[in-house]
Amino acid sequence: LPMIAQLSGYDILEDKESPQYKALDWIANKDRANITIWDKVRIVQRYVLAVIYYSTGGEEWTDKYSFLTDRHECEWSDDSGTLGVDGCNDDYITSLDFSENSLDGTIPTEVGHLTNLTAFRLLGNNVTGTIPTEFGLLTNMAFFSLVRNEGLRGHIPSELGNFNSVIGFWVNANSLSGSIPSELGQLTSVNYFALRDNNLTGEIPTSLANIKALISMELHMNSLHGSAEFMCENIAGDVVLTVDRSDVNCSCCGCCD
Repeated sequence: LPMIAQLSGYDILEDKESPQYKALDWIANKDRANITIWDKVRIVQRYVLAVIYYSTGGEEWTDKYSFLTDRHECEWSDDSGTLGVDGCNDDYITSLDFSENSLDGTIPTEVGHLTNLTAFRLLGNNVTGTIPTEFGLLTNMAFFSLVRNEGLRGHIPSELGNFNSVIGFWVNANSLSGSIPSELGQLTSVNYFALRDNNLTGEIPTSLANIKALISMELHMNSLHGSAEFMCENIAGDVVLTVDRSDVNCSCCGCCD
């Protein structure tokens, strides 16, 4: 219990209706995997995955991916091994893909304890709530996709600027609001950057001009305004930039009037 309490806190574990309590109960009383109390990595991984399962209506997932079975958690995937837990390295989970699988609920903060994650994809589900700031703990992230979850609201956490090695950053077609955090300009290795089709407001931060590895940046279908001419002055000419041109002044940008 102390190990799990460090991940979630005692208060939530006392609520028998919480996903955290249900995950702890499964770990303590129902998990038939042969794991000792000394195997902290596997206990943490199985607990976090169980919290994700209970937080997003795992009982109703289209594919259960062998979640909550006695199989090694690195084998909690579909038959092809390309969805669910779709990447491990030396028993450390490195990639999760829950695309198009009828997830319905919120993303739990505990996901931030899967510190070896390099890829997280959650596309085309019914996820609600906000993006946990704890994603910012996953500094090895290379591919991050939160796409087409219309119930996903709130602001984009500035902590996502900690993705030091990210190549693909897709946070589009949700219902996110507020301004674009200037900290996203720290994603200097990103090739593909998409925030289109949200409810974002304010001006485009000049810090985005720091992203020199860009291949495409999609900011259209929002309520942004002001000027993005600084992108034209600092980004290579073959980069695809899209904005709502009726609201944003940008001579090198394409897309929507």
